[in-house]
Amino acid sequence: MPAIPRLVALATAVPPYQLDQEEVIERVKRLFGSSPMLDRLLPVFANSGIERRYSTVPLDWYDEPH
Repeated sequence: MPAIPRLVALATAVPPYQLDQEEVIERVKRLFGSSPMLDRLLPVFANSGIERRYSTVPLDWYDEPH
């Protein structure tokens, strides 16, 4: 009989890069500025009530092709 999945440990962590919400909004505008959906996307950030976000990569990472 297969083993039943279970949690054996829990932990929390804060990613190393702290991003100001305004920085994120400006980056979204640069990355998606040519998208016709940008006007629908920006309110998601502007009305979220979030002041800062955390990321596992620096903000400049999003400028590079991957």
